[in-house]
Amino acid sequence: MTEEVRPFAKSDARAVADLFLTTFRSNLTALDETTAYFQKLFLEDNYDEGSPSLVYVATGDEVRGFIGSLPLTFESPSGSFKAAHACCHMVRDPRRDTLGGARLLRSFLSGAQELSYSETASQLSSTLWQRLGARVLPQYSLNWIRLLSPCTGVLSMAGASSSWIKPFQIMAPAADLVLRKSGLFSGLFQAPDGPRKVHAQNSSSAEFATIAAELLRQYSVYPRWSP
Repeated sequence: MTEEVRPFAKSDARAVADLFLTTFRSNLTALDETTAYFQKLFLEDNYDEGSPSLVYVATGDEVRGFIGSLPLTFESPSGSFKAAHACCHMVRDPRRDTLGGARLLRSFLSGAQELSYSETASQLSSTLWQRLGARVLPQYSLNWIRLLSPCTGVLSMAGASSSWIKPFQIMAPAADLVLRKSGLFSGLFQAPDGPRKVHAQNSSSAEFATIAAELLRQYSVYPRWSP
């Protein structure tokens, strides 16, 4: 079977959309909308010939894998540089296409960008990245949780995987109330000091872009988004 990795083209959009819905979603009725979205996202709004999105194809040009590339210019104290964000890394059948995911990632990393990065990567994808020389940033790879109602919180998380715990969840709020009144662990399970009310208001796309750009400048490295 002849296999190759090549740039993503408009003719691949429907097959890639079907692969995405099969891999990451359960609603396959949105195929037309997803096809149009992939065309706009990866070919119209975010396309760079040097760092294109890629497809992994077999005999007959059958699309069996994909990796999306979102090229972006970053600013730093030493000047600007090109980066590419990898996303939607997937193959049709991981057992059959054992090397497909690795070939896609290797080809992506060989692009013209100076920095390659990804977010929300699966454990398998992260392993492939590390084998090809990438590093995981632990401080950006953790979900931080602060429990304000420890009994309710712990039993809620445990009940998601153990159905026998669910009856005890009814008593959890009462147990939290007892803990709160007793003062036990008051330093751990209480709301942090700060404003009690947060006001939100709608903003236009232009206003949001202006505010986001201002906030980003506090960092030494930040993306330079087009207006």
